[in-house]
Amino acid sequence: MERDLALQCAGGTFNYRVTDVVIERGAVLIQKRRGDDVWALPGGCCAFWETSRQALRREFREELGVGAEVSELLWVVENFCKLGAPCHELLFCYGVRLQGILPVATLDEAGERGDLDFRWLPVRELRSVRLRPAFLQEALRHLPETVGHLVCGTAG
Repeated sequence: MERDLALQCAGGTFNYRVTDVVIERGAVLIQKRRGDDVWALPGGCCAFWETSRQALRREFREELGVGAEVSELLWVVENFCKLGAPCHELLFCYGVRLQGILPVATLDEAGERGDLDFRWLPVRELRSVRLRPAFLQEALRHLPETVGHLVCGTAG
């Protein structure tokens, strides 16, 4: 989207991004770009003049064709990583309840939408995939009771 708050800077890219945590029957919904081997929580970049909650609802409509009830903010993450080039990401992770049936119909199926693959992964199997940011492999097993602030990767 042209309005995305993803800025190209001299040293790399800055992203203002939102993600969700959807856990149903012990499995978490994850996504990856087709051909990539790194999984992430569904979501995307916020657009200019859009709140993080609005962005998350828009992303669900665009990518999965379902509504989303955005609930509690779980983590605010300052993520420093390499996505080809260095990336400085400000990430808001929310709990989400889905409103409708996903194209990924059952917990045993995988689905695809555009250039994205979606999958329900049992929480107990989180270590079996490369998940970004890496803290999620442990954190999704024990969701916080209050908002957490994390710094991932190495700044500078």
